[in-house]
Amino acid sequence: MVRKLSLISALAILGAASGCGPKPLTADDMPRPLAGLWRYVGVDDGIASKGDICLSGRPVHITDASSNCEKIAWSRGADGAFEIDASCSDHDLHGDIKARYSGDFHSSYVMDGSNAEARPGPPVPVVRSHFAFQFAGPCPAGRAPEDLK
Repeated sequence: MVRKLSLISALAILGAASGCGPKPLTADDMPRPLAGLWRYVGVDDGIASKGDICLSGRPVHITDASSNCEKIAWSRGADGAFEIDASCSDHDLHGDIKARYSGDFHSSYVMDGSNAEARPGPPVPVVRSHFAFQFAGPCPAGRAPEDLK
């Protein structure tokens, strides 16, 4: 079964350990995937997902659709992977979001993410996602940057 991305995966797309801890970064220090069309395949909350997205070449991050984040930290580990750790709220929902990016960001990259939601009622399990991206060339005519399909 193929389905659209969950909120965490969509946020993370529009997105380490060393003995002394990861090096702190800013949002502008995050990797910039090559501008153009990227095809992805992955698993989101246990369900297969695939599609493509036109990227503009700006840094990966989660802040576009998540302006209600109380905390966002960017870092890079000794292995070269980039990480985002955020706590975000939207009405009565709260999520602790983590995203990890690795790759060369010109031909391919991988995003691993998790979202631990806290909301009224029974506990919600952590939603995990893993996506592999391959550069496919220029965006087709009529496709805007950050256009997810």
